[in-house]
Amino acid sequence: MRALPFFAATVFGIASSAFAGVSSPILNEISAMGIGSFLDEDGEQEDWIEIFNPTDDPVSLNDWSLTDNPTNPRKWIFPDVSIGPSEYLIVFASRKDRRPTSGNLHTNFGLDTEGEFLGLFDESGTLVDSWEPEFTPQRDGYSYGLHPQSGERVYFSTPTPGESNESEGSFAEFLDAEVQFSVPRGLYEGQDPFQLELSVADAQAEIRYTTDYTTPTKKNGAIYASPIEVSENTTIRAAAFKEGFGPSWVETHTYFFSLTDDQKSLPIMVVVTDPENLDGPEGLRTGNNPLERGRLWERPVSMEYFNLQSPDGDQVDAGMRVHGGVLRTRAKKAYRLYFREDYGDSELTFLTIPGTPVQSFKRIVLRAGAQDTNPFVHDELSRRTYGNMGQVTSHGTFVQLFINDEYWVTYNPVERYDEYFFDSYLEGGLDWDIIRQSGLSGGDLVEWNKLLDLVSTQDLSNPDRYREATRLLDVVNFADYLLLNNYAGMEDWPNNNWTAARLREPGSRFLFYVWDAEQSYSLKNPNYHNVLESDLDQLNDPIALIYRGLKVNPDFRAVMAARFRKHFYEGGALTDDVVMKFFLDLRYEVRNAVKNMLTRIPAFWIPGRRENVEKHLYDNGFLNLVDISNGGVPTPQELPETDIDLPDPDANLVPDSLIDPKDILEFFRQEKDHSPPANFARRSWADENWVRYDYSVSLGDLSLVSADFDLDGSIDLGCVNQGYGLISIFLNNGAGVFSQPVQTRGPIGSEVLAAANLDEDQTPDLVIASRLMFRQSLTVFHGNGDGAFTEISSIPINRTEETEVNFPASIVLKDMDGDGDLDATIGHMSTIKDVDGSPPANMVSVYENDGDGRLSHAQTIFGG
Repeated sequence: MRALPFFAATVFGIASSAFAGVSSPILNEISAMGIGSFLDEDGEQEDWIEIFNPTDDPVSLNDWSLTDNPTNPRKWIFPDVSIGPSEYLIVFASRKDRRPTSGNLHTNFGLDTEGEFLGLFDESGTLVDSWEPEFTPQRDGYSYGLHPQSGERVYFSTPTPGESNESEGSFAEFLDAEVQFSVPRGLYEGQDPFQLELSVADAQAEIRYTTDYTTPTKKNGAIYASPIEVSENTTIRAAAFKEGFGPSWVETHTYFFSLTDDQKSLPIMVVVTDPENLDGPEGLRTGNNPLERGRLWERPVSMEYFNLQSPDGDQVDAGMRVHGGVLRTRAKKAYRLYFREDYGDSELTFLTIPGTPVQSFKRIVLRAGAQDTNPFVHDELSRRTYGNMGQVTSHGTFVQLFINDEYWVTYNPVERYDEYFFDSYLEGGLDWDIIRQSGLSGGDLVEWNKLLDLVSTQDLSNPDRYREATRLLDVVNFADYLLLNNYAGMEDWPNNNWTAARLREPGSRFLFYVWDAEQSYSLKNPNYHNVLESDLDQLNDPIALIYRGLKVNPDFRAVMAARFRKHFYEGGALTDDVVMKFFLDLRYEVRNAVKNMLTRIPAFWIPGRRENVEKHLYDNGFLNLVDISNGGVPTPQELPETDIDLPDPDANLVPDSLIDPKDILEFFRQEKDHSPPANFARRSWADENWVRYDYSVSLGDLSLVSADFDLDGSIDLGCVNQGYGLISIFLNNGAGVFSQPVQTRGPIGSEVLAAANLDEDQTPDLVIASRLMFRQSLTVFHGNGDGAFTEISSIPINRTEETEVNFPASIVLKDMDGDGDLDATIGHMSTIKDVDGSPPANMVSVYENDGDGRLSHAQTIFGG
């Protein structure tokens, strides 16, 4: 596949006669769908805009601009780049907003496939060239631009980014004449064979059709000349062609003459696509291709839907990608369907999904139930219950899925959490910050990082700091989110399977959304999996960090208690009867599709889970705000009302200070109750009675070092916090009395640290090994001589093919290679993967110092 080199922003071409006399650069060609073989420096298929300079002189584009909004001509501004005579410049319309002076350019907007304004302005704001009021709707596989001879805007069947436009195969418009089928698609069981007639309104057009699922083209498919006999399960695809025009839309009709009872147990969904799109070299199912992501790995499909209430069906064209995480290579894959105008209709309008007020969909996920084949309702039960708790949630239904002629049994089509979903339910437009476990999915991380920084570095027992948290996070939503995930005993969470989103406007807060609860309910027994202690108190993932930050605040504990009362009493969403009703409704929906459904949820989980959740909450300080009686089970009257007073989010901001001063230094590690701060301890030997001085630090401090960090001849103390990534240095006044800590922000997930002089300036430096989710890093901080530090380098901790690092356990700073510089040796706890079946081994990694404190990996040694 062709990738535009990072260092090359322009490619050369030849000026054509159509542009003789033109005195400035022009908009020459665009692709609003990307081109499969044309990739940016990230290896991704993006929209692009081609600018051509037909003049004899170079033109500086410094401070020029591109825009897709005529009211905002300065939307994206060029850096200091020039375009030579008869030269082409490619600008990726990727929303990545990159403006190097010697690399690929990326706008902060994308191109709308349905057509929109596009304008090029010079540095004075004068319009140089535009396509207005808008360019025409685009189709997959075609580009759009200026004909090299006539200068008219046409479609190109052969896109030529960075080259002269290709006139052969170009056309001004697509044939606007659909192929008509004399017999509608549908279910024809028990009926006689019929003669299918195809027709098109344009008498000069030729019809070609296929019955092998391939796409009819000018060169592929039979020319329609007489009626086609249909007597068995058949899919017919047809399109019309006319000289000088682009092809009509492909029409796809599936006819069923024979279906089993299982296949008719639910509505039927049929996905039809060229077999090459599935199993060809670039097919979605070939080899490791299912692991690929993005627009480049989207394939055009037809989707038909038969609801069994009427013999006829509905159809829409779409793009399909493989969906999911580690299970993408399984035979029964999850898929994602995209509905855009470049495929035909811009929305799906006929799929029946119970419970949703939304009538049209831009994207749908076809969930395969890979980890819940029976009862196949775990995820749907969780999402429907979340909606019943008053939270916005994705809705789903059930179908029997065919892909071409392959029957793939039961699937669960659901709404996908994206900007279209959030606008449908919460309104406000399409500009959202969307964060998933895999990272940023939309918008940016500015407000998200503020939230993580707040919960990781601030003591939220302070009302002002908690108030700031309520500005960034909807704490009632978060409480419901925690309650449901604990009730369901979510296994693959919180390190996985979550979505958080906020509308990108002032005052908007993050909301969390339930997703992929396949590994939940009835795993082992109702007392199994207290997520508060086994996950949220132990992990360093964002949800766990937020939970631990909020947990210390009595107002948040009151929110949790109030929501517990609402949902676990008096017909609430998590009472036994209500959950049972939702489960039984789902069981009825799939009664004929999921045979011999397991009964663990109604028989064991629902009757026993509530009591265990109450105990989990009580043991963790959420229900002891009142006098608990009745054997530890609170009565409704003993719990706070649901409508509690939350802190005013518009009150004062968080103070700059990270810690409230205390008096002395005591060190201990909190194992369960994180509400008190962790401290250092010093014991004074001035007399036989020890004197204690407490200095507050933060939660989760794992490693303690000593060194003369301020070069005053006295030994100081330092620690780094695991959950918050906060480096705290306590300076010794020489008499064993320590100052309040000097603090520097370090990496979240810090496990161990060591202190020594790495860069020969006499000041002790710090080396910190950290672990956050699946990412481990080694970070060097230069000592400033006053107890503060400056980060000078951070590198990934080495992974080998044989091992997956779990966590770093120790650091030794010694000169390992005899060059006079201290190197870093890290001891790891690690897991050997499929080598000889032996138990997990330890691993030691050596990192060389280049002399200025920067480290690089040198060697890995495996031990016993």
